[in-house]
Amino acid sequence: MPERIGHALVATLLLAVFASALGVIHLKHHERSLIAQLSRLRHEHDRLDSEWSRLLLEEATLTT
Repeated sequence: MPERIGHALVATLLLAVFASALGVIHLKHHERSLIAQLSRLRHEHDRLDSEWSRLLLEEATLTT
C-alpha cells in the first residue's frame, strides 16, 4: 500500500510540474505579445508627436 501512495504522489507531482510548465509557456507568450504591442504603440506615439509638432509649426506660420 505505501508503494501505491508513492506512485500516486509521483504522478501528482509530475502532473503539477507539467501544468506549471504550460502556465509558464502561456504567460511567456502573453508577455511577448504585450511587448510587441507596446513597441507598436510607442512607434505610433512618436509618429503622432512628430505630426503634432509639424502642425503646430504650420499653425504658427499661417497665423503670422
